[in-house]
Amino acid sequence: MKLFARRDSGGVVAILIAVLLVSLGCAGSGVGRSDPASKVQAELLEQMVREQEARRDLQSTTFEDPPAQTVESYLGEGDNLRDANEAAQALWLYLKAHELDRSDPRPLLRIAGLHLGAEPERAVAIFSSLARRNDGSAAPLTGLGIAHVAKGDGATAERVLHRAVNLDPDFPAARNALGIVLEQRLAHDEAREHFERAIALQPSSYETLNNLGASYLATRANARALDVLEKAALLETRDPAVFNNMGIALGRLGRYDEALE
Repeated sequence: MKLFARRDSGGVVAILIAVLLVSLGCAGSGVGRSDPASKVQAELLEQMVREQEARRDLQSTTFEDPPAQTVESYLGEGDNLRDANEAAQALWLYLKAHELDRSDPRPLLRIAGLHLGAEPERAVAIFSSLARRNDGSAAPLTGLGIAHVAKGDGATAERVLHRAVNLDPDFPAARNALGIVLEQRLAHDEAREHFERAIALQPSSYETLNNLGASYLATRANARALDVLEKAALLETRDPAVFNNMGIALGRLGRYDEALE
């Protein structure tokens, strides 16, 4: 999961979960003139073209699942699409892998590392189409919710992810994504219910533990936060976000030497 820093009233930087995806800044327009107005016009034109392409995708996307129905095949094909900058399609295959074996942490790790921020409209179009074609599955609705998060539309994301959870209450990715959206609008108790359910369904997911710990930090429940974050650190020893959050919790508890470490 990707994180952002927020300064609380006490001046301490608290790390809160933001979204599953990092928003990639738009590249330069490549306009020959240096006039700022020309650059703005060129960027607006590029944005309009991208949105038109996304609308066409909604009608014409023909992406299908690969023939093989194994976690490894989904991950392998998803990795190929990710490397080809087809992030939305890669996300679909990672969700299918997660749906197939919910105890395997690898699909969620790949989902967390995807970047859909550069093409959220296209991702929404693809997952809208997939949701219609896979009416009984929570996976495409989860992808659609994540795409709306990347688009910055939290209200729609929340509605879609509630539908996913209602359709399949035991789908950890949907629970975790919904928890993130609820945490964004400061519905801490409701968010924690979904994080805790996702952890019970997939205890190997350190990221959901980190999300729960960040939620406790947001309300200064520091002892609870530390307990959860220590469990996350046992599962993943290389993610700086987990240890930064632990440092915040320890500092607030007055354990300054440990916090510095």
